[in-house]
Amino acid sequence: MGVRQQVQDPRYCSKECILPHVSEIVLHYKPLFKVKMSRAAENLHEELQDSLAKCGINDGNFNLAEAVVANVLDCTWIQMQRAAVCEVQRVLAFVERHALQMHEEDKEDLKALLSNSIAEAEALGCARSELLKNIAKCSSHFVKTCLDLKLEDGVSPAAEVQVPMRRPVLTRISASVSFLKVERLQFHFKDGSQKVVSARVLTGDAPKEGTRDVEEMSFDLRGDYLVAVEQGPVGHSGSLGVQVTFFTAKGEVLTIAGKKHQGPPSRVRFEVQNAEQIVGLEVEFGRIVGIQTALIPEVGSGDIEADD
Repeated sequence: MGVRQQVQDPRYCSKECILPHVSEIVLHYKPLFKVKMSRAAENLHEELQDSLAKCGINDGNFNLAEAVVANVLDCTWIQMQRAAVCEVQRVLAFVERHALQMHEEDKEDLKALLSNSIAEAEALGCARSELLKNIAKCSSHFVKTCLDLKLEDGVSPAAEVQVPMRRPVLTRISASVSFLKVERLQFHFKDGSQKVVSARVLTGDAPKEGTRDVEEMSFDLRGDYLVAVEQGPVGHSGSLGVQVTFFTAKGEVLTIAGKKHQGPPSRVRFEVQNAEQIVGLEVEFGRIVGIQTALIPEVGSGDIEADD
């Protein structure tokens, strides 16, 4: 926790010499703190640093590498399985995205990449049959033919899978803005469904009517999709802040701001991983705290265009 204080400069007695200071307060769980400060923990830390150094990681990257290791050690077995299945999904989406530009010599590398991701998922206990069901259901016929994928007989595309791979198509974003702030965002999908995001209204609910001096704006996303979002200051306005900016895969910048907004720097930014798109926002008290993601639409379906 950070505590903002007003501290008297010890060199002077004047009230004008009271300086602002931020102190950090850290709470420790005593048994865990004892383990952390023990010699055994110190030895393990030194051993980890030696192992990282042998892998070619320099001193400047030790903290980042240690954080990655700690994240893996803190991961449950089920979380690791889900991550492995998601990796298979990302590989499939990457192939789907770039399939039209593949040369013959690239196909074997892509098949090996997919096979390795499936093997890693199997090593973590994921059922091969379920993985193949995912591939059969969610890969386009073009990709299956292009990579000459051999799926097991009897795989039903309609069979229930543990981790469904959805590819929603976001066609438009609309917004309501007032004089200085963004009041509401709305995501419009190809299947007719919508998602409403507002500081005052729960996601999925209908927007409240009757707001005065509100202007509507809209952005067409056909043939494109969202890859990042930024948000400006929110404060206590009961809105989505002074500005929300979306970035698309084609490099377009969609800025949604109040009618008289002057454009202070963004405070928050979220980005998707490779082969994913933004299909919604997680909002708490007007602040964007996360994004809802899905795999990008299929290449060749007419919903997105292939890269040149």
